Amino acid sequence: MESPSPPSDLSSIENQLNTISSEFFEPDPRKFKTLHHVINVLAASEDQDDLQNNDAYIKLKRQHKIVQDGIEVVTEKHYRELNAGVVGLGKVSRQFNDALLKVQRLRRQVKAVQKALVTDLNRENPGSSLNNSQQNSLRELYDKKKECNAVLLILEKLSMLREAPRRYDTLIQSHRLHAALSHLSTSLTMLFSEDVASVQALSKVGEDLMMRKGGAEDLCTDALCDLIFLRTGSLTRNQEKAKLRPRSKTRASKHRRGNSYHRHRTPSSNVSDSDSDSASNASSSDESSAASFMGGSVSLSSNSTTRMNNSAPPLPHDKLLTQYTGRMLPMTFLSSSVSDADEMEVIGGGVKLEYSSTILPTKIIVRSMGMIGRVDDIIRNVMARAENEITSVERQTRLRTLSAIEDSQRPDAPKDLGLHYVRSHLFKLLNNYMDVTRRMGYCLQCILREKQGISEKDQQKINKNILVIVELMQSEIKVFLVCVLGEEVDDSVNESMERRSLLHRQTVSSPAEKKSIFSLNINTDPNKNNPNNTSKDSPIKSRRTRRRSSVGASTSATLVTSMSASQFVSTVLFPSSTPSVRHALPLRKYVARWCDGLALAVKELFPEGAQDIDQGAKEYLDSVIEERLLPLLQSDTVDSVVTSLESPVAFRSPVIGTSLSTTNLLPAVTHACSTLLDKTEPLFEALHRLPVEGEIFTAVLAVLEHVILTFASRAKQRSNELMPQLTSYEMLGKTIDDSSKNLFSVSLERQAAFTQLMGVYFEDYAHTPNTNPDNVGSSLRPPTLGRSVTTEQEMMDEVFEEESEQLKNLFNFDETEYGAKINTTADIQHLADIVALAHSLLILSGKLEDRLKATETAGKIFGKTRNLHFSVNGLRTLGKKLCKVLRVEVHASVIKAMSSISQLDDLFAESAAHAAGNLRIEPVSDLCEYIVRASECIITVGGAGMEHWAFGGVELLFSKLFFRSFKYMTAHRVTLQGIELLQISLKEAENACLGVGVIKEKFTAESFSGATIMLQAFHDNVSADELEELFKNDKTNGVTTVEKGWLLTNKKLTML
Repeated sequence: MESPSPPSDLSSIENQLNTISSEFFEPDPRKFKTLHHVINVLAASEDQDDLQNNDAYIKLKRQHKIVQDGIEVVTEKHYRELNAGVVGLGKVSRQFNDALLKVQRLRRQVKAVQKALVTDLNRENPGSSLNNSQQNSLRELYDKKKECNAVLLILEKLSMLREAPRRYDTLIQSHRLHAALSHLSTSLTMLFSEDVASVQALSKVGEDLMMRKGGAEDLCTDALCDLIFLRTGSLTRNQEKAKLRPRSKTRASKHRRGNSYHRHRTPSSNVSDSDSDSASNASSSDESSAASFMGGSVSLSSNSTTRMNNSAPPLPHDKLLTQYTGRMLPMTFLSSSVSDADEMEVIGGGVKLEYSSTILPTKIIVRSMGMIGRVDDIIRNVMARAENEITSVERQTRLRTLSAIEDSQRPDAPKDLGLHYVRSHLFKLLNNYMDVTRRMGYCLQCILREKQGISEKDQQKINKNILVIVELMQSEIKVFLVCVLGEEVDDSVNESMERRSLLHRQTVSSPAEKKSIFSLNINTDPNKNNPNNTSKDSPIKSRRTRRRSSVGASTSATLVTSMSASQFVSTVLFPSSTPSVRHALPLRKYVARWCDGLALAVKELFPEGAQDIDQGAKEYLDSVIEERLLPLLQSDTVDSVVTSLESPVAFRSPVIGTSLSTTNLLPAVTHACSTLLDKTEPLFEALHRLPVEGEIFTAVLAVLEHVILTFASRAKQRSNELMPQLTSYEMLGKTIDDSSKNLFSVSLERQAAFTQLMGVYFEDYAHTPNTNPDNVGSSLRPPTLGRSVTTEQEMMDEVFEEESEQLKNLFNFDETEYGAKINTTADIQHLADIVALAHSLLILSGKLEDRLKATETAGKIFGKTRNLHFSVNGLRTLGKKLCKVLRVEVHASVIKAMSSISQLDDLFAESAAHAAGNLRIEPVSDLCEYIVRASECIITVGGAGMEHWAFGGVELLFSKLFFRSFKYMTAHRVTLQGIELLQISLKEAENACLGVGVIKEKFTAESFSGATIMLQAFHDNVSADELEELFKNDKTNGVTTVEKGWLLTNKKLTML
């Protein structure tokens, strides 16, 4: 036996082992697996420890496992398929055998019948010649039968053809277009068949049918134009329907279940549309597969048949769903057949035609045109009327706008609507044009389906036609925008518009009978066939006449439709004002989204061969904004802001010297802030209407940053002029960076009163204390976490102790002329300027932040406006610092006045005659006058919140200062005359502080009552040691300075 050649793989090894092996290894060689046996033998004969470390053995075992797993997977994978195939094959085999048996059985039966016939004939007629004659007569009889059947069929066809014209007219009168054209197509096919074509009597019928075929093409074109160009019902009928809404849910659900389009549509094609900010689910309808272009002006419910209604337009600030969200019609709908039930449901089943949807009627009309072989002519016929139809849509939109303006003449209607009706008119016009585009898309889809595809040449033609329609729409929109912006219309465009207007007037005034089945149900006069029509002298008509006369005699419906665009804009939309280029920004958003929607619609219809559509209106607005509006806004904004900043009263309070009738209202801002807010408002609106990546957006943003940085620089300069030498300014830090790291400034910002003040100006203000040592220094301590504070008074005491800790350097009464070193302002006008600047900066920063945030595009533009946010935040920081300076200024003024009491000679004079002529203390009297005037000034200039912040804690400061002054005076001999002076001054201060609303009760209840007992103690010669024990600096057992006054009161009562 020859030795085997070197194997190449495992399979060859196994085959060779099977070949050279003997029957010694296995009783049945056919079932013997040589490779497995060798592996098992080797495994049994070798030491297991050494075998597990053998690389060849390990690889062989791994390959063995992989092969077994592969065999198992393949077996499981194909086992079910093999079983299914076997079962299917068996079923087919049984069916084939059954059919074969049936065929054999039928053949035997035919032969048996044939044999029986021949046998019977031979039995009755033995002669062969007779049998042949009988066979011939049977054949003739069969031929005669066929001839009779053909004659009967011809007679039936003749009868049907004779009745075909009348039947066609009956169906047309019933508005059953599909059934009529189906009958006409069948009749024409029957007329030109071989058996009927030679009948001369049908020539007249043929002429009648061919004449009706030509009329049917025009009829379908008119009907299709009515659908595409938004003429599917009368205004009067839609108004009546609006009164009958809403329908019951049961009735609406029955209608939806019966709609044929819902039987064919797919679940993925259901798109709900929204009429307002709340995304309400619209009722399902034939057009719910394409959401509304703009929410509110179009009703897609099944009981709304027209876009030309008199419903009130949505307000311009409503959320707009202006993007194109329409979807292609589902293939199941396009492929389904049209039945009589579908057509009866579409036309409403009544005598008058009232299409309840758009998509299914479009399919019916295109399918009907296909029956008469005129599908290729649909686009050509529609395009022949497109120019006039587009103009007609614009004229009908004018009537809607005129109706809305007439309704606004009611006494209860809102006034001063500004651009409301300009936006509303553009809103309706763009919406109607988008509906035209969408309905044209539905028509093209049905045409493509009817033709079973389209060639590249035909697609180019369709694309060209669509671009022509879009160009016509863009031309109408552009002419309207040119008139609204106050520019002159080009001569060529003006001539084209005049030609369209003349053509439209001729079409409207033409007495020719309209062939469209839709036109049979359109009332050009809203009062015609109206059951609610009133007589000439009726009150309703007189009210309408008065409204129309208030708008102007030249704005009647007839004249409005014949006006040029410039006349309509100047007469109807701007009766008391003039067009301006400033209107370009508010209108650009509508036009831009409309152009984007058109592009998406065309691309969705032809994903591969779509061309770029004309965006003339959008490009025109961009050019006007860039070349005319932005330079105008920039120069106006910059010049106005700079002029206001250079004014002597730029940052002076506009309300100084007046009083507010209601303290809940925030006072007016300064002249410079008011100018900045007014002039930058259109620029902020532009940020949210312009594309973020465009050059115009960058230019607008640069203008805003320049203006706000210029204003911020002047505001900082003004703040430095107001606070050059003030002690409060030095204590809080002279710069913004110093203020952010200043301990005193941070502690003031942590107070609840400061958060409350910021809440007046910023709704979402929530301050988080900054306790980072890197920012405020190592001396900053966190808020007090000592004994628990349960009452509001105890909380205020804790806050005051923390604030007075920063003011303790001003309490050094022992130093000679210490009060003179505290620099404060006694000028109320100076204080008013500080308050006005702080108040204006806070309001300004809040409104600027709202303009950046309170829009739907704020998240998209934040990256671009980051520097602008920082500039606005700088204004807020400066306003906050001025508020803190104001509070410290009021406290410093009180400390300065009270620190000089203890150093008056009148209190320590030996002779009472020295002070007998002056029964008042000048510092206290001046302080009382300052408090009254400062309170009135702050509440007038900055509001009640600013006054509450500025005078917060002053009553506690009064108490502390009184006790510190008395403590200092215990080392001197105070005369009875001095005590009387103190009592008189104390009473004067108490009366003066009763006018400060925020501290009125606290002054009376705590500070002055404790001080009165103190003076009584002086008068009764309470020892200085007792006073020293009561008023030492350190706290005793957690007792605050205010509580020490009550201890003195209790002690005095005990002594009495």
